[in-house]
Amino acid sequence: MTIQDGSALLKPTTDILLTFNPDGSLTGYGGCNNYFGSYTLTGTTTMFGNGITVGPLASTKKYCEIYGQQETTYLTILQDTKAYSVNINKLTLTDKSNNALVYEVPSAVPKTTM
Repeated sequence: MTIQDGSALLKPTTDILLTFNPDGSLTGYGGCNNYFGSYTLTGTTTMFGNGITVGPLASTKKYCEIYGQQETTYLTILQDTKAYSVNINKLTLTDKSNNALVYEVPSAVPKTTM
């Protein structure tokens, strides 16, 4: 995951995870705390991709001196997401200020049968 533009982080200093579930919920790890919330695909198209709204988000409340500010910035951008786009194995979420979160999507591992 990479954050671009604005005053956001260029690269996180810890793993950040995000999972979109088919029921409209999302879960993840922001580098210190687990978070959860909802998302809605709006059906609109923007100059940054397809429309999406995220949130509200909630998280656990562990104190993290080292990663606290990074996580706060990340969750703020995520909750303000207005568009998404997919390019090969990268998912980009863009917020209302044009900050972008770029995730590397893991490749599916083919199942083998015996």
